[in-house]
Amino acid sequence: MAEEVCRETLNKANGAPLAERVAQAVELFDGLGITLVQLETKVGRKRDRWTADHVTTLGILFNSLRRNEIVKDDAFPPARITSADVQGQQEVA
Repeated sequence: MAEEVCRETLNKANGAPLAERVAQAVELFDGLGITLVQLETKVGRKRDRWTADHVTTLGILFNSLRRNEIVKDDAFPPARITSADVQGQQEVA
């Protein structure tokens, strides 16, 4: 129940419009070298489809990264290269 109350408080974000909160989240993560594509992959949606809950979850993740509770590569694993990717590169060369 405490987690639910905390999340509800974070979702309200002092009344800031959602679009403003999304832009701020993207900017904060950019400062850590994390791209919009990585954020969209993490959330599972394009930026324009994020909800307040998505932004809240990203905010929690940002604070965890900032406090060194998690490392960037664990939160945003590098893209995996498949054999199809390698074969496609060989065909181009």
